[in-house]
Amino acid sequence: MKITVAVTGHRDVVVTQTLLDHIDTFFDTLCSQYSEVRLLSPLAEGADSVVAEVFLSYQKDKTSCRLEVPLPMEETAYITLWPDVSKKRYQRLSADAKNVYVIPKVLKDPYENLGHYLVENAQILLALWDGKENHKTGGTAEVVNYAKSQNLRTTIVSCRRQNH
Repeated sequence: MKITVAVTGHRDVVVTQTLLDHIDTFFDTLCSQYSEVRLLSPLAEGADSVVAEVFLSYQKDKTSCRLEVPLPMEETAYITLWPDVSKKRYQRLSADAKNVYVIPKVLKDPYENLGHYLVENAQILLALWDGKENHKTGGTAEVVNYAKSQNLRTTIVSCRRQNH
């Protein structure tokens, strides 16, 4: 059996060992239950990249794990405002992906469009979320709420944010 997981979360997530352990346990469980696990991660700073790094450790050990990188816009525009360290991390992670592609534009806002794409193309949403509603278009809360409205299985890993 195959399963597709999409990730959403904060760009300013505080990475702790506890957070990494939760992500590791999540993938360990899935990899023991499914013959193929596909992760959809746009590899943005923070949660997307952290989850992809943990996932790729399974990809090295199990050929049944596959990272795909759906982008909300062309790659150069997507990463243009990121700090150099985040750009390098993106390049390193995307080099290990099976597929990097720009998603079709359906909704006007590229990040709202991305959130809908992730929810509509996954069987599980993994959300690294502090649980706070901020009403930001395409933000973590909006993606989680959309997933719930679509009855998508959602796993929320509680996390802290920098400067919040």
